[in-house]
Amino acid sequence: MTTLTDDQALARYVFHRKSVRSDNTIRLNEFKPRPGETLSLYDVEGLSHPEACDHGRRHADNADKGRRHVGYGTLTPSHLRAQGLAALYDNTPPRHVSVAMPELEETRKQIATALGNCAKFHACE
Repeated sequence: MTTLTDDQALARYVFHRKSVRSDNTIRLNEFKPRPGETLSLYDVEGLSHPEACDHGRRHADNADKGRRHVGYGTLTPSHLRAQGLAALYDNTPPRHVSVAMPELEETRKQIATALGNCAKFHACE
């Protein structure tokens, strides 16, 4: 299992342009999975921007559901730890990182807001 470093680049693929604010941060809904689900991130450390976009096309998009990302927001494991979260590098699909979120809705909302405020958006369109 791969260990994540504090400053390693992690991506949250974004599927709706309306999820991106004018300051290029990301709205909370992109970081708030449903209760019982984990937050899905990808390790993009060492990938160029085009490679990170291509990785999303191959592993995050779902053509059967009409789901195609418009870009991704980047953050680091230190952003997760600041919110009391731990990342699990499960590598399924490749470079996948799972983050368990609290069950309490209000807590998930607060954490998702903080993560969205940290994440900077990179367009893939």
